[in-house]
Amino acid sequence: MGKKSVTNEVRCQISCLLKEKTKSNREIAKLVGVSEKCVRTTRKNNDIFGTPKESTRPGRPKKLTYRYQNSLFLQARKNPTMSNKKLASEFNSKFKNVKISRETVRRFLTSKVIGAYTAPKRPFLTVSDRIKRLKWCKERLN
Repeated sequence: MGKKSVTNEVRCQISCLLKEKTKSNREIAKLVGVSEKCVRTTRKNNDIFGTPKESTRPGRPKKLTYRYQNSLFLQARKNPTMSNKKLASEFNSKFKNVKISRETVRRFLTSKVIGAYTAPKRPFLTVSDRIKRLKWCKERLN
């Protein structure tokens, strides 16, 4: 099972009950309707950060903002045969302050369910087909 998010109001309520020091973690958890682990985590956050709020998640911020995503999406839709490398170079020339790689373009387009362009398969013309085509064209020349 996944982690359920707890509202800030509930965290503040837990924090107030912890400050009273009259109830155990288990009693507070039953009273508020959360797990005992949630009460322990709220206590730890309160001790470390001075606030019952959950700490921010670590991680690198995304390189493509909403504006950049729209631009890249429109560019890919306008010319679906363009390669990811070419899309990346055009994007980099358009927006000087952000540099992206072809892998970033590929990951973004995959997330938007735009796959790689594949040329439609057509059968090769046989010799007899070429002769028939030439005959057909000569009949309709004039």
